[in-house]
Amino acid sequence: MIPVIQDRHTFDSELQRAERFGMKGPDAQDILWLRMRICLVPVNPPKGKSSTPFWNSENIRYDVVRWNAADWQVFCDRYQALSTEHWNGNFLLIPSPRIRKRPDGELRTVFCGFTMDVVKDASKAHHVIPVVKLPENAPKFRSDSELYCDRDVWRELLEGEVQSPNGPVQAAWKRLTIHHEVGHLLGLPHPAAGRVKDPNQKEAYGSTLLERMGTMGSGPVQKLYYATPWQDRLARHTQTLASDWMPTWAGDAEKKGREFVVKAG
Repeated sequence: MIPVIQDRHTFDSELQRAERFGMKGPDAQDILWLRMRICLVPVNPPKGKSSTPFWNSENIRYDVVRWNAADWQVFCDRYQALSTEHWNGNFLLIPSPRIRKRPDGELRTVFCGFTMDVVKDASKAHHVIPVVKLPENAPKFRSDSELYCDRDVWRELLEGEVQSPNGPVQAAWKRLTIHHEVGHLLGLPHPAAGRVKDPNQKEAYGSTLLERMGTMGSGPVQKLYYATPWQDRLARHTQTLASDWMPTWAGDAEKKGREFVVKAG
């Protein structure tokens, strides 16, 4: 088994065996940590100017304003804390009987952990992401995994008609953009990306209630298949296949984010 894997362009990972914590017996679990370091970079107007033109990934112009130290610290703190809370501790990975027994020790159930650190040194970061600050009257800004705005660490109410098994329904939920974008940094796509030509077009976020409500759609809710980054990395640590590890929920993580569903039908 490989205890530590470093990947400069995605995230590092560490597989910690239960024995390290004095855990023994049939209920002992290993821990797989995905560790991500992000360098957030404030985008400010030139010296002496209060605002400056800026174009987002859709080539839409915005007039961005200067960050003050207090607001920037709040953004960084919320980004780190909220990302960690949403992606840490959601899944368990259970080894298939085919791989459980091996010469270097029995494979056991693995708890999926996640840590996020905001660092100032870009050379030590897995990802360097600029962040713009918008004036209060600015229109909606579409962020992506390589560009954020100050609104992304605050919940946004989304409403609309979606498809359910019983036909179209009106739904409303509160989502955090950073949860979605960190999911992309983990390697997760939009739920319907494989059914459309452009994986970033609106239809890629899903057409059904279940797809749209997920974090990788446009909602607040965790999905079991979001365990994929841990399955893929665990396969590298244990030199097995990702499909050898069956995901299940850790504790009550299945409920995470459901408190922000305002209306679903």
